[in-house]
Amino acid sequence: MSIGRQDTLVVAEGRVRKVLHEKRWPLNASLGYLAGLGMPAVPEVSRRGLSAAITSTFFNSPLQTILTSLALVAVFAYIVIAPILQTRAARRTLDRHLLAAHGKHVDPLFLDQSHELEGIGWGKGQTVLACPRPELGWPTREIKFRVSRSRYSFQSLEQAGLPALKGRNLNEEYEHFRDQVFPTQFESDEEKYMLVRRPRSFTDDPTLRLDLQATCWSQVQFLWQQIATSENKPTLYSAALDNDLIPYPTSFCLHLLVFSSEGALLLTQTHSSKANDYPGAWACSIGEQLATEDLASLDQDCAQKWVTRALHEELSIEDGEYDPEQIRFLAITFEGDIANLAFICAVHLRLAQEDVNARLRTSNRPDNEFNAIEFISLDSVPSELVSPSRVYHPSTGIRMVYAYLHERGQNDLRRSLARELRFPVQH
Repeated sequence: MSIGRQDTLVVAEGRVRKVLHEKRWPLNASLGYLAGLGMPAVPEVSRRGLSAAITSTFFNSPLQTILTSLALVAVFAYIVIAPILQTRAARRTLDRHLLAAHGKHVDPLFLDQSHELEGIGWGKGQTVLACPRPELGWPTREIKFRVSRSRYSFQSLEQAGLPALKGRNLNEEYEHFRDQVFPTQFESDEEKYMLVRRPRSFTDDPTLRLDLQATCWSQVQFLWQQIATSENKPTLYSAALDNDLIPYPTSFCLHLLVFSSEGALLLTQTHSSKANDYPGAWACSIGEQLATEDLASLDQDCAQKWVTRALHEELSIEDGEYDPEQIRFLAITFEGDIANLAFICAVHLRLAQEDVNARLRTSNRPDNEFNAIEFISLDSVPSELVSPSRVYHPSTGIRMVYAYLHERGQNDLRRSLARELRFPVQH
C-alpha cells in the first residue's frame, strides 16, 4: 500500500472511530428497535419455528427490512468494528506511549534532545554504540583493538574547555589526589585502558575497531570522585558520543551477560565489603575491567581472552564449559552514575543453574566480588525493568534490556514492555 493510500485509510479509520465513540444514539436506537420487535416474537418461535418467526417479525415488509438491516449494521459497527479500530489505533500509537513512559525509566542525563536518537537507554545506562544486528551481535573475531601505551594526561581534559572546570589545574589536583587520597582507598594503582573515541560500525562493515589508551586506576578514580559531578556529566556524556577524542580517562569494562544451559539469566549480588561499588546491589551478571594481559598480543583474539578471563576469575568457568564461537558483544554503553564506558556481551554456558551454584560453593575464585547468585527467567526481565523486585546496580537495567533484545528481538521487547506498562498490544 502506498504512503498516500495508507494515510487516507488512517484518517478514515480515525473519523469512523471518533463517530462511534462520541455518538451512541445509533446503537441505543438499534438495540431498542430490535428488542421492541423481538420480545413479542419469542412466543412465535415455538409455534412457527425460529426462521419463520424472525422473517415475519423483522422482515415482514420492505420498510421493516430496511430498518432491521440498518439496525444490524449499527450493532455490528459498535460491537465488532469499533473494538477492531481501537486496537489498530492503539498499535499505531504504541511507540508514542512507550516514549512517554520511557522517559520515566531513564536518567534525565540521557534526555538531551541533541542525542535523542543515539540508542536505547534504561536507568543509569545509555547506549553509545549498538551492534547493527543486536540479535546476532559481534563475534569476538570481528573486534579489533588498537592500543596507545602512552599514559593519559589530564591536560587533554583541560584543553576540552568544560565550563565547570575553567581555571582548575587538573594535573596538579590529580597529583595531590594520587599521593594523598588514593592510597587511603586502594592498595595498588593498576594500569587500565580507556576508550579513545566512539567507534563506528555498519551492517556492510561488521568489524569493530576499538582505539584504546593506557591510563591508571588513580586517574579513573580522580575523574569519578572529583570531576564527574552532576554539573559536568552532561558534557562528559556528550563527549562520549562525539567523533572527536574522548578527553577524559575511563576504565573500559566488560558487562558480561551469563546464561545457563536452560537459558536462565544470572544475577550476582555485590559483596558487602565492596564499598566503592554499590554493596548489596544485584548485577546482571558480572563485570571485568580490561587488563594488560588481555591485550598482550593484539594479533590474537583479545576479546575472547577478555571474556575467558572474566568467566574464570569471577565464576570459575573453564574451557569447554561454553562455546567461544557463540560469544556475542552487543553494545557499548555509558554508565551515567560514574561517567564510564562498558561493553555488553552475552555468553551461554553448557552448565545448568544447579551446576553453576555448586561450582561456586566448591571453588576458590580469584575474584570474590559477589556473595550471592540467582538465576531469573528471561520472561521476567520486562517486569523487572518496569517494577524492580530487588535493589539493582545502576548498570543492570541497560544490561537486562540487551539480554532480552539479544534473545527475543526488538519487536518482542517493545510488546513486552508495553504489556508491563499497561498499554494495549495487538499481535
